[in-house]
Amino acid sequence: RAQMAHYLWRPSSGLRLAMEERLRPLLTDGPLLGRPFIGLHIRYSDNIRNFENDFGRDPAVTRSLKHYMQIANDIRKTTGITDIYVATDSVYMLQDLLRNFSNEWTI
Repeated sequence: RAQMAHYLWRPSSGLRLAMEERLRPLLTDGPLLGRPFIGLHIRYSDNIRNFENDFGRDPAVTRSLKHYMQIANDIRKTTGITDIYVATDSVYMLQDLLRNFSNEWTI
């Protein structure tokens, strides 16, 4: 089954080339190159409505920016890392992150 899933979910050759082209500058010349960072993947738009039904959790608590940043602060306390890379589908969350946390973090 794992091989079938791997085959079915692989990107097409065109998508793979487009991804490599967009990611290459980040991986070879990016500002975080060679520096440890905390990576956050925060999805707010496509699955938030069904989150409680599907996972039995309140998205207002488990998916809040405050919740993510509390975890990031715990990591920072033990590692000293102050750089965060954010992958998100929400420009509003990113604006909120920059407005409220850019004085403590490199985002």
